[in-house]
Formats: sequence, C-alpha cells, structure tokens
Amino acid sequence: MILHTCPHCRGTSFYTANLGDAVHCHQCGRPFELSPFTRTEKGALVRTVQSLPPLAWRLAQSRALRYGALGAMGLVILWLGASWFGVIPDAVRLVNRRTVNFKEWGSVVEAVGLVAAGVPKAGGGIVFVGSGSGYVVSNDGFILTSAHLEPVAELGTLDRIPLSAPDSGRPRDGLSGNALPPLQTWVFLKGRRHDAQVVLVDDVGDFALLKIDRECPYRFVLTQSPALNLLNAEAWAVGFQAMPGDLATVPVTQATVATTKGTISRTFTDAAGTEWIEHTAAIKPGSTGGPLLVGGLAVGINLGGEPGIYRAISTAPFASKIEKALREWREKKRSK
Repeated sequence: MILHTCPHCRGTSFYTANLGDAVHCHQCGRPFELSPFTRTEKGALVRTVQSLPPLAWRLAQSRALRYGALGAMGLVILWLGASWFGVIPDAVRLVNRRTVNFKEWGSVVEAVGLVAAGVPKAGGGIVFVGSGSGYVVSNDGFILTSAHLEPVAELGTLDRIPLSAPDSGRPRDGLSGNALPPLQTWVFLKGRRHDAQVVLVDDVGDFALLKIDRECPYRFVLTQSPALNLLNAEAWAVGFQAMPGDLATVPVTQATVATTKGTISRTFTDAAGTEWIEHTAAIKPGSTGGPLLVGGLAVGINLGGEPGIYRAISTAPFASKIEKALREWREKKRSK
C-alpha cells in the first residue's frame, strides 16, 4: 500500500491500486487518478517539476530580469540592424552576409567570372586570345584566377597566355609570331563585361589577382587550413566547364557556370615549395582558374590535369600574400 494525497481535500490515505488507476478519496469521496504527483512521498523528478511554476513566477516578478530581457532584445535588434546595413564584419552578421553560400547557387554564379584576354579590333570588337575562370575573393572587386589563361583557336595560339603585369611586354600570336597590341584583360560576371587590372602575378604559385571597378555582392572565403588536412574530403570544381575553345563562335555572355564533384586524393609540395592538391573533380579548359571548394570554402585554384587526376594549387600558403596585395592596393587608391 502506498500513501497518496487527495488533490481535492489534501487528505492522505493508503491505497492498494496501481498508478494510473482511478480511486475515490477515503475522506471526501471524490474520484482522482493515482500518479507520481499524488504520492505523498514524491520522487526527485516530481519535486523538480512542481518547483518550476513557482520559480517562473518569482523570475517574472523580478525587475532585474525584466530589464535584462529588454536589454537583450535591444542588443539583438541592434545586431540585426548592424548586420543588415553592413557595418560589422561578415563573419558575425546575423543576416545579409556577403560570402558565398554553396547551397544557394545564385550566390555562386554572382562570384564566378569568365576571365578573358585579348586585343581590340581596329573596326570594333575584340580578338580574344585566352580565357578561363576566376572567382571573387573580396566584395570590392578582387578576382583570383590562374596566372595563365587557356588559348583560344581564333589566333591559333599554342601555349597558355600569361596574365603579365601591366606594361611588362607584348604577346605574340601563335601563327606568325607577329607582335600584338598590348594585351587587355576583362572579367565577365553574369554576362556583363568589366575592365580588369592585373594587381599581382605570382609565377611560383601560378595565380593572378585582378581588380574590377565593381562592388560584388558575394565573395568566396579562402581557407587557412593546410592542404594535408583535406585528404579524402569531398570537393567541387566550379567554373565555365562548357566554354568553347573559340570565343568567336559563341558569345561570352552566354557562357554558364557549372560544377563537378570529386574527392581530394593526394596533396604534395613540389621543389619550388608550391603546395598542390590532386582531386577527381573534372576540370575542362574553361574552368581553369576557378575555385576548388571543400565545405563551401575555397581551398585552391584549379589548373588542369588529365582524366581522373586533376590538380589545383593550394591557396592557404598564399593567403597572407593575397591579403597584403589587397591592402596595398586599397591604400594606394586612397592616397591618390
């Protein structure tokens, strides 16, 4: 027999029935159901549950708690406002982040550009010499790409076209060897052409940093993690996979961004100290210079390979150099 307390008259009596059974109170005669909450000797869990309503009431009557809750709500509202208007860094924003979300394809398309090099024709138009992919690494218009673009068939070029620094030389065509006018570089973002300036060319890392005069709504985040930590990770190669070899046959404004999926199978460092990533995400000539993504972070620049084995240069060792180039460029522009 277990001692229970009637919830109606608060009288206590012994009952032989099991928990969940309906009984009548031995004192007032009213029915009630036996439960852990009607037992006179209550367990720890029941005591804790029964103590919550009085505690909540006391907290609700606390002036300090009410003011604290209002203050917290005010801070959240300020945080939302600062996030929306962009006065705090992207990493701590609640909304309106300007970094690429790989699950939202629209943001990826906004941050991957077709990089094209060529010379203007005398009668108008452009003679394209090379093309490739590039990706936005800063919202004020910095584009990371390969230091060499894939040649196009229009001039019969044989070698990849270097994105040389400004005024560093005059390229030659692949048929006659005649000197061409100074090479110009453009970046096409969502089909719109933007003049590009070469900010940095790194021959060791085989990458180039370009600048366009446009605010970009989204950018890729460069990882700081060494490539060795990425072994066996799923990876995605993003770029203009279907870009034709002859840009004269298809308008560049119709080129579309695509992605392929694979796995990082190997990392190694060559004699020059360059860190490489081998993976199985297919790369075609049009996607050379595009990003290699792991978990939404840009871990490398795709540079080519052969069927089944593709290579990208790891950007982690060059992250500080790229950031320094960005700062110096901005400071130079502000000083003018």
